[in-house]
Amino acid sequence: MGEANTPLPALLDTSESVYGSYNWNDGAYAPFPLQVVVNKNGIITYISRQYNADAARAAIQQALDTE
Repeated sequence: MGEANTPLPALLDTSESVYGSYNWNDGAYAPFPLQVVVNKNGIITYISRQYNADAARAAIQQALDTE
């Protein structure tokens, strides 16, 4: 578990190969922390430049509930 008490995996992208694939519409890369929720089908369903625990929890729950 991480410091936030979340049993979620965290990607350590030391080569920045994954980071480069999350380019925003305006061409600017998101600042850290970047929250991304990916559903069971590998589709990004939530992405945020700001930490919002309630929104992240809701997005995670929705991704888990979606078939």
